[in-house]
Amino acid sequence: MDSDPINADVAKRLQDLRYAVDQACIVAVTDARGYIIFVNHNFCKISGFAPGELIGQRHSLLKSGYHPEDFYKRLWDTIIQGEVFRTEFKNKAKNGSFYWTDTTIVPFLNETKKPFQYISISRDISQLKASQELLIEWKNRYEAASEVSGSLLYDWDRVTQNIVWAGQSMNVLGYSSVEMPENTKQWLELIHPQDRMLYSEEISRVIVDKTFFHLEYRICKRDGSYSYIKDNGRFYLNSAGEAVRMVGFISDISVRKRMENTIRELPQRMIEVQEKEKERIALDIHDDLGQSLIGTKMLITSYMKEPDFINPVVQQFSKEVLEQIDYCIEKARQVSYGLVPPQLKLLGLTEAVKFMITKLNYEKKLLIDFKVCGIRSIDLQGREINVYRVIQEALNNIFKHANATEVQITMDVRKGKLSVMIKDNGQGFDKRNIQKKKQTLNRGLGLFVMQERAKILNGKIRIESKPGQGTLVKLIIPAKEVNSE
Repeated sequence: MDSDPINADVAKRLQDLRYAVDQACIVAVTDARGYIIFVNHNFCKISGFAPGELIGQRHSLLKSGYHPEDFYKRLWDTIIQGEVFRTEFKNKAKNGSFYWTDTTIVPFLNETKKPFQYISISRDISQLKASQELLIEWKNRYEAASEVSGSLLYDWDRVTQNIVWAGQSMNVLGYSSVEMPENTKQWLELIHPQDRMLYSEEISRVIVDKTFFHLEYRICKRDGSYSYIKDNGRFYLNSAGEAVRMVGFISDISVRKRMENTIRELPQRMIEVQEKEKERIALDIHDDLGQSLIGTKMLITSYMKEPDFINPVVQQFSKEVLEQIDYCIEKARQVSYGLVPPQLKLLGLTEAVKFMITKLNYEKKLLIDFKVCGIRSIDLQGREINVYRVIQEALNNIFKHANATEVQITMDVRKGKLSVMIKDNGQGFDKRNIQKKKQTLNRGLGLFVMQERAKILNGKIRIESKPGQGTLVKLIIPAKEVNSE
């Protein structure tokens, strides 16, 4: 007689379901008395026990000592009533390590509604628990650090202008509680003169907009030095909707500000270090490698003049060696000059730029018009090499990206400022897209370096460009004309 296809299908689905649960979960079955009668592979894997070591044992074998006895009593009181119990267990593995599981215990009931066995289905949450414990630990550390560092609380009555302080005034400003300013006028006197207007404008804006007050500014400490503080406050309104009181806190952020300044100045320092390293390498090439090659050339030339130097093969080989040495000397000279242009030190900035332009006009076949407006020598608030590099980088960008045919460069000193303008008639570009297209990344980096060099010179650089309208680079830096025609 054929088997029932419906029952067979149900059995197959149940078998598949059991397989899926067994693969994904940690499963154990106990009898009504609590003795283990089945464990799957995942249970053995996480606990470290073999099936034979678990079968016939109670789950107390895995007790970690974390849960109190009334926890287990509540568990048994629940499941013997035929109700499902879900909890998180901290268990102890065979090797003594601990692990966490999210466990659901389901009672299986007989005809009299009494449990005859229990199945526990669990998942490993050890990593989740470890993360939670780490978060708690960091939260405690943060709260402890905040308490130690301290914040200075204030309550400002806008009607009377009186200020009430609470907190770590000595830690933040160095003043004792009785030395703290009592009103708005005294507090304004402590604010750095350059920041007072900013503070007053922000207070006025918050009063009108009825928003939160957030401002970073400098304040005079008891020792006379200035520190950056972060001021956070909130205005409270009266029944008429007027801002009459602000409560807030301030904290010292001087260390953070110094770090921000250091990070902000890092590119400029890297550029300066790079230039010094170029000078060192150029000097080594010129004085060491170059002189060694010249000495070798002189030695071979002297040897070739000896009466015994008649072997034609040796003579030809020596000539070829001399040609290679001449080539190496020229390459060393080019590399050295490429690193640091000698004209800059010997003849000054304008002559060095003229030499660079002459060389580029010859190599690139590009018409470059250079006007100096009579300047012979200038005194900058920084090294001239940075001006030279800005012009060099601008020209490199023109050669690589602009497809220009003409370039105009002008240098002029007026009213204590050096103005350098580089303008081309090329295809231009959209500055908003400079970081979006892969082919413009080199240009974007070059523009960034030019801006950092301007900061080294205590100046500013402006770059104007539109597609189809060429590009203008204008560098303005503090300078003084030393000699003029």
